[in-house]
Amino acid sequence: MEEADMKEQIYAALDLLSKEHRALLVDAFGLDGRQPVLLSGLARERGITPGSASRRLARASATLAAAAPHLKFLLEN
Repeated sequence: MEEADMKEQIYAALDLLSKEHRALLVDAFGLDGRQPVLLSGLARERGITPGSASRRLARASATLAAAAPHLKFLLEN
């Protein structure tokens, strides 16, 4: 898959998510071209605990994987 095609598919899949889930994934994985944000940074930026940030990120990842299973590999470490 070409990079341009992959980016297009990623953004199309992100559009299927809630604003919160989309923002979490974009920040966590640096999908907007910026450096990925660590879990502690995600929590601090949102005024939540790291545990809550972790759970929200897991839900966002699961939602994206369900909406676009062909992109699941992007969420694996």
